[in-house]
Amino acid sequence: MIAGTTPVAPAGYALLGAVVSGNIWVPMAPMPTARAALAAAAVNGKIYAIGGESTTLINGSVLNAVEVYDPCTNTWSTAAAGMPTARKGLAAADANGLIYAVGGANISGQVLNATEQYLQPATIFTFIKN
Repeated sequence: MIAGTTPVAPAGYALLGAVVSGNIWVPMAPMPTARAALAAAAVNGKIYAIGGESTTLINGSVLNAVEVYDPCTNTWSTAAAGMPTARKGLAAADANGLIYAVGGANISGQVLNATEQYLQPATIFTFIKN
């Protein structure tokens, strides 16, 4: 087998099919909650969709929802906890494996100075001295 950039097979070869690589978009599983003005952060191989504005209601609403996309399984799940402050137009970043949500605006458009950290579930061990 040989590969080339033209659909014309060289002498002695038959076209097996086309393989497309790079610079293409492929549809993936849709987010559970349609929204605009959200933030996203990638942590430990997963993508977190954070806050934003729902446009499915007549007047819209500002969300505190956090949904997690796993590219390995092409599935979405809802995070264990939503943000304490619902907001749109915020920023999110990963620092040392933790997600920080910064700023944004509430439903009235008031600009917020809130900064919150998302703590993922962890195993907590307790010990007693023998």
